Amino acid sequence: MKILITILILSLIICSVRAQSAHDDSSESSRRETVVLLHGLVRSSKAMNRIADELRGDGYRVINVDYPSTAASIEELAPQIFDELTPQIENDEIVHFVTHSMGGIVLRYYLQEHELANLGRVVMLAPPSKGSEVTDKLGNIFLYKWINGPAGNQLGTGKNSLPLRLETPAFELGIIAGDRSINLILSLLIPGPDDGKVSIARVRPDAYYQPMEIDLNIGRYVYPLADGGVDEERIAFWETDDQVHEQFSFNLTLKSAFPVADVRMPGYDQLARIAQSNDVCTAVLEQNEGGATLSRDIVFYYRLDDSVPARVEIIPYRESAQEPGTFMAVVTPAASLAPIQEGSDWIFLLDTSGSMSGGKIQSLAKGVEQVLGKMTPNDRFKLITFNDHAQELTRGYVQASPENVQQWITNIRQIQAGGGTALFAGLKKAYRSLDDDRTSGIILVTDGVCNVGPTEHKAFLELLREYDIRLFTFVMGNSANQPLMERLAKDSGGFAMNISGSDDIVGRLLQAKIKVMHQCMHDVQLQFSCEKVYDLTPASPGNLFMGQQLVAFGRYHGAGEVNLKLKAKISGTERVWNCTTMLP
Repeated sequence: MKILITILILSLIICSVRAQSAHDDSSESSRRETVVLLHGLVRSSKAMNRIADELRGDGYRVINVDYPSTAASIEELAPQIFDELTPQIENDEIVHFVTHSMGGIVLRYYLQEHELANLGRVVMLAPPSKGSEVTDKLGNIFLYKWINGPAGNQLGTGKNSLPLRLETPAFELGIIAGDRSINLILSLLIPGPDDGKVSIARVRPDAYYQPMEIDLNIGRYVYPLADGGVDEERIAFWETDDQVHEQFSFNLTLKSAFPVADVRMPGYDQLARIAQSNDVCTAVLEQNEGGATLSRDIVFYYRLDDSVPARVEIIPYRESAQEPGTFMAVVTPAASLAPIQEGSDWIFLLDTSGSMSGGKIQSLAKGVEQVLGKMTPNDRFKLITFNDHAQELTRGYVQASPENVQQWITNIRQIQAGGGTALFAGLKKAYRSLDDDRTSGIILVTDGVCNVGPTEHKAFLELLREYDIRLFTFVMGNSANQPLMERLAKDSGGFAMNISGSDDIVGRLLQAKIKVMHQCMHDVQLQFSCEKVYDLTPASPGNLFMGQQLVAFGRYHGAGEVNLKLKAKISGTERVWNCTTMLP
């Protein structure tokens, strides 16, 4: 489901309604775009007559479907409708749908099991996307059952609700609902604003949005379930239950504009059913009653084919030609960033506080082991841990020879978690042990919770300003202080990376090591060479490391061609990339 709804979607519904039974007007059979109308419960195609007339007047070919809404269940009605409808629309270039009430649920049920290659946009009028309380209150009354039939009794909000069992729509969807009713009796059965049949709160399907960024051609999606274990007051107050008492299912569909080479779900590879077909990947994870817990994140990786080019992607939106527009720009640079040849110093600052116990400390150890193992003999490293206080384990820098690396890997495996979190003391010790004659970086691995010594953002930022060194933060878990870690990393010219306990920890840290061991793009600037674009943010993107994307937002007025320029310095030399795009 898209957040941005264009004029075309609105034009499908800001009209009235008129109709005929399902048929194909031969005089309109050459229309490029078709609109299918699906009426609601205890209705007929006549209820959609005026909408049909208005759409025809706007040049659309219209198919107004008539179906016996009270004669069967939704599972039976949907295939009956589409068996008759499919031959009429399969050769059309684009097919839109406008539905009323239960018609939207019929469409969602069918599209969950079938794919329409020419599907356009969908507009639903007052759909009971999360069921209706009216069915809950009246569903057991004989007269209600007799009038509404089998399908009507599937539209409640309880365990038998069909709408609540449907997946989140994967198509462009606009919804219109009313907050006034002429049926005051039924309105009394519904909490909150309603139209007498369904509340405003229940017309919109559940949806979860997360921006997806590609890093070194790898995309990553995390469905967070694990408790970070850092909020002691919450843990003391609430008794949590992380056990699933009924069947647990997770369904993910990935549609990519570029070829996907491979997908994986760490820890679930044997349980999940993963399938790839052209540009669509699906992952289904199902566990029977009592067989799943809510204490482990679900992480989904996908790797784009190596042939995927550098690119600029512009996603614009404007309400009308008279209104200013907004856009999101995603830039994937084609810069050639060479590996850093001279030896570097790396300080590993490791959180060993009590909140890192269990899986977090094990993940930390595995990741650091792998990064140490990838260092060259010209590199040096230092290990500092912190809990109630900071402690330097290596007592100075250690040359990254194979023998030294193996010795310290053994030591890292013995680290135990316990005590408080003196993050400020750890950073202070790391900063004060730098060698000014060598390229240096600090890798901080923590869950970001500081409760010993200074804890305010201001104190950390003031400490950071005293030193010119990049800080790379790896934040463990879902309850981490992500804003602080991201701010510290960005202000130092480094980057922050979130790490789930279900991640491929080794892969994530190696992914980061590739970045820090290569040149980066400094003083990055994104410019639009016209006055159409304004309010571009971020104004100063900072540094871009190998494989990173630049995501920017802005506004524009007018329409037409614009030139986009990316400027950056690589090893002191300025580089410029140009491209042209269109803003509608």
